[in-house]
Amino acid sequence: MEIDSKVVELTELAYTIPSRRLAQLLAEWAAADRVLESRLLAYAAAADQGSDGSEPAGRDWRL
Repeated sequence: MEIDSKVVELTELAYTIPSRRLAQLLAEWAAADRVLESRLLAYAAAADQGSDGSEPAGRDWRL
């Protein structure tokens, strides 16, 4: 699958943002977008189940 160049550009930009600020931005968007909120909650629930913090195999956790 080819990744959109805009996604690559924004991903590289996101790497420069401090993690707490990036988390705040994600939370602000999730508060306004029910689909994103559901995906974020599901991701957090799955992460809580893993003792090593790894993602469960076979799942796509991209938000």
